[in-house]
Parts: sequence; C-alpha cells; structure tokens
Amino acid sequence: MSQPQAAANPLRLRGVSKAYRTTGETTPVLRDLDLDLRRGEIACLVGASGSGKSTLISVIAGLLRPDSGSVFIDGNDVSDLSDSQRAHLRATKVGLVLQSGNLVPFLTAAENVALVTRLAGIEVSSAHVVSLLEQVGLADRADHLPRRLSGGEAQRVALAIALANAPDVLLADEAVGQLDSSTAKVVLGAIERACEERGLAVLLVTHSDEIAALGSRTLRLDNGRLQIAA
Repeated sequence: MSQPQAAANPLRLRGVSKAYRTTGETTPVLRDLDLDLRRGEIACLVGASGSGKSTLISVIAGLLRPDSGSVFIDGNDVSDLSDSQRAHLRATKVGLVLQSGNLVPFLTAAENVALVTRLAGIEVSSAHVVSLLEQVGLADRADHLPRRLSGGEAQRVALAIALANAPDVLLADEAVGQLDSSTAKVVLGAIERACEERGLAVLLVTHSDEIAALGSRTLRLDNGRLQIAA
C-alpha cells in the first residue's frame, strides 16, 4: 500500500497474532487480526475479561511484539522498529491510557502533562497544559500531586497526558472505567472533540455497552478474533 493510502488510516493491523507461552503450554490470545482505524473515528472494543483486549492495546502500542503480522501507525510498521524507535513513535504518534494511570508520583498533574511533551521534543506553554487539564475537567487540580487525586481524577490526568503530544492514534484501555457517569461524559466529550478537531483515531476498550454505543462502531474480541459486534 502506498504511503498516502497508509496515512489516510493512521492505524492498520494485518495478520496480527500473539500467544503466551509457559513451560509446555502455548495459549493463543490474538489470531490473525486485521483492522483499519480511520481518522476521526472512535472504535469501541468489547469482549469478555481475559479475551485479550489489553494484549491487543499493548501490541498496537509496541509494548509487546506480535508473533506474526504487522502493525502500522501512520504508515510505519511498528514490528520492524527497534525498541528506541518504537518508543519514539509512541511518544510522538500515540496517546496511551492504561488502566493503571502511570502518573509520576512526585510530579503535579500539570508537571505530569508537561513531561510527556518534553519527552516527545515538544515545548508547550503552561497555559496549554492547563487547557489540556481543563478539557478533562481538572484545571483546578493542576498543582495537585497524584496522591491527592482520586482514582477517577488520576485517570483523567492520564487522558490529558495522552492528548498532550497531539497524537494520531489514541489507545484507551478502560479510560472511563473508574468514573461516575457524569465524569465519564466529560472524558468522552474530550475524546470526541479531539477526534473532530484533530482527526484523531481512537480505539477505546470498554466493558460498558452504554459507552460502546457512543462510538463510530463496536468491535468484539472473541476467541482471539475481531468481529463486528451485534
């Protein structure tokens, strides 16, 4: 596929498989997956606990290597990159929200957001950092350390961090799982605005059918394969 076509779909998976191996046993998790995620699209990924949703997010982000197949982000085959190249691609092209949040405990919310931009080689103003926190309803928590934030607030800071480097692809693993319904709407609204304003492509893992219904389409991971959810 030519580069212009690849750029039209910032995320593409072709024949991606992944298995976990222990002594004398192999457990397939992802089986020959194909996926195209378009700009401005929110695809919601559902599936039973243990179905491989988090594994898929990690493979796409380059945190895990697939056993076979290719993951293309903005036309770059992640599988062919070195560890340092994958880290750079992740820092500049991918926004990643994991269930654990991953905030630096001795930095304030604002400092956590600013850190990721510096790692990506992007200089932003303090006003821009506050605006990112404002998008997720946390401008008044900018100077708070993570220990002073609730679990839901920490998760919203993690989303602001994921949006800070103006990524092409946002991978969110249960980004609103710890939030009440009103706060979840704030976060989903921020994701929707990013899609509309930046042409962001989003893969959102959720266990909630209500949240999944808000996406452009819903995908189900079942027995290691992707299906269009009914």
